[in-house]
Amino acid sequence: MNHLYIIANIQAGSGNGADVLNQAQDYLRKFRAPFITLTTEYKGHSIELTQQILAKAEQRTLDTIIVVGGDGTLHEVVATLKKAKQTIPIIYLAAGTGNDFKRTWSPNASVESTLQQYLIHKNITTVPIFESYNHLTKNTDVVLNSLGFGFDGKVIYEVNTMPQDAFFRQFLNGKFAYLVNVFKAVSKLDHFDVQLTVDNQTIQLEDCQLISLMNSPYLGGGIQLSNDIKADEKIINVVAIKNVKPINLLKLMWQILVSKTTPTAEHYFYTKGEKVTIQIEEPILSQVDGELLNKDQAHLTLTLTEYPFYL
Repeated sequence: MNHLYIIANIQAGSGNGADVLNQAQDYLRKFRAPFITLTTEYKGHSIELTQQILAKAEQRTLDTIIVVGGDGTLHEVVATLKKAKQTIPIIYLAAGTGNDFKRTWSPNASVESTLQQYLIHKNITTVPIFESYNHLTKNTDVVLNSLGFGFDGKVIYEVNTMPQDAFFRQFLNGKFAYLVNVFKAVSKLDHFDVQLTVDNQTIQLEDCQLISLMNSPYLGGGIQLSNDIKADEKIINVVAIKNVKPINLLKLMWQILVSKTTPTAEHYFYTKGEKVTIQIEEPILSQVDGELLNKDQAHLTLTLTEYPFYL
């Protein structure tokens, strides 16, 4: 017998995860669909819960996992499944602050319509994602939305270190939280050099403030960093912001955040490929799918892969 599991981060989105979980459970009961609910209690717990599911799923050919939470929770589940070389289909019910994966692949879907893809239509969509190999740690990971170094890593750091006052955090969610902390991070811009190898072509970028390898046009809860990115193109997009001096900041931020126009070539670099290696010699803050990574050097190779979702 196949099983339907729910991995839920009920704290996601300042408690929105609990509301989405209740909606999902009510709808599944309406269809008399049996399910097992597992709730996360701390960062990284969804990895352990996924491993528990895998241990029970060995004798069954096809289970399904519903992920309730933000992009970070979804990232942990998919990364754990890919490392185990398992492709259990996922139903993603976005309940986080950013929700860039949903914004990219199913922007208008409700909890009910998403569950219908599983309960009624049995419609699985294979979504392109990236697999990354860290040459320094020998570890593998995945990228669902973006892997960014420099400025966006620093913004996520500022988001994570906001005051813990519940009322304050309640209204600094998602895109608004990202925008507020953009202005805090601009005064602390890092300057670093990057060596890229894109489909065997080596590119040297100097004086970068941000470089992001993107599968989605969005980061930070809907901010569109580049107009060049098309999510369904099945390609690794590389966007860099470089040569930014304090005098350029206001104009650059206006172009990206307000007018949504591509910055001038002096400050903007874009390329794409099926295989990308990135090297950064100095320790730098980074993020993957909205989750802050340790400040470290970078030597990573990204390749294209895919994962099945009910969308």
